[in-house]
Amino acid sequence: PPTHDVLPAGHDFAVYARAHWPRLVVTARLLTDDPGAARELVRRTLARMSASWRRVPRDDVDFHVRRALVRGHLRRLRGRRAARRRTVLVLRFWEGLTDAEIAQLLGCSAGAVRAQVRYGLRAAGTDARRLREVYARAAEDVVPSEVPLTEVRARGGALRRRRLAVAAAACAAV
Repeated sequence: PPTHDVLPAGHDFAVYARAHWPRLVVTARLLTDDPGAARELVRRTLARMSASWRRVPRDDVDFHVRRALVRGHLRRLRGRRAARRRTVLVLRFWEGLTDAEIAQLLGCSAGAVRAQVRYGLRAAGTDARRLREVYARAAEDVVPSEVPLTEVRARGGALRRRRLAVAAAACAAV
């Protein structure tokens, strides 16, 4: 993505996390098909975002959070073609992203996204309209819990301190 100004120091991570937690949990639930794994994925994603919150471009916060969520999910399922297809379908038919937006999130071409959509729909044995209905029904069953903000911030702080320690050690070695 293009370089943007960073978020001001006063931009509140907690406000963002509380406002977006339900949507993120639903998306993660559609990605993982497991309520516990979905909450854990969102918790880890928000902890990573908390660690680097001051550097997140203010006009692109949702992109960066969504990218962290998707990459965290796919990293766990490394090399599984079905997981990538499911991710593309969720991003397209639940999140409503375009081919170009999905390609940017996944670091691939828009043509690859179109192919994944085509293969994914064929593997699911359905069409776009029915898949949207399936996602909507699944989303109704998700009851997001309260955002574990204290835990997320603590984990984010630990990640930030670790990153700073590694950078300091690298500088000292030079």
